[in-house]
Amino acid sequence: MKVDIIARQKLMEEIERLVDQGFDREVVEENFLDFMSGIGGKAVTQTVKGQMMKFVLDKLGIVDSNSFMGLALRNTFANLEFKDYGKLGDCAFVTPLLTKTILETFIDKMRVSAGMDSILFTALKETLTEAGANTEAFKSLEGYVASFICPIVKQIADTFDLSAFTGK
Repeated sequence: MKVDIIARQKLMEEIERLVDQGFDREVVEENFLDFMSGIGGKAVTQTVKGQMMKFVLDKLGIVDSNSFMGLALRNTFANLEFKDYGKLGDCAFVTPLLTKTILETFIDKMRVSAGMDSILFTALKETLTEAGANTEAFKSLEGYVASFICPIVKQIADTFDLSAFTGK
């Protein structure tokens, strides 16, 4: 019960912080409610997975978790489901994954640079990117990414045996 009260207080503080930064209260509260109604959805899962990777990167110290490379690793891990690791040799699977990851990483880099590094902003980014992945612009960008990534994916598939991840 005490944790629930603290969590609510933190969420209310986040809403107030966003309003203080100039965001419209109605928009913030509406998006917050949309986010909360989707709990258990893809955006929440991706947000949590991204935070897990941030923790790992920070602990290992291999790369700054807020650098472009760190954000790209966080986004890739967040977007990739565990059951799909075996598909990393399939260009049709990797292309949309990489396209989404690149877009999210650019958004994240701008978001972090602007001082909007919070879980709420990350979740909103995930929700917007999921919606944007169905647009013509995204599909066009996917075609461009495929033109240079497919030869690399084929080389990876030819070099590494990914069957251990497929369960076959």
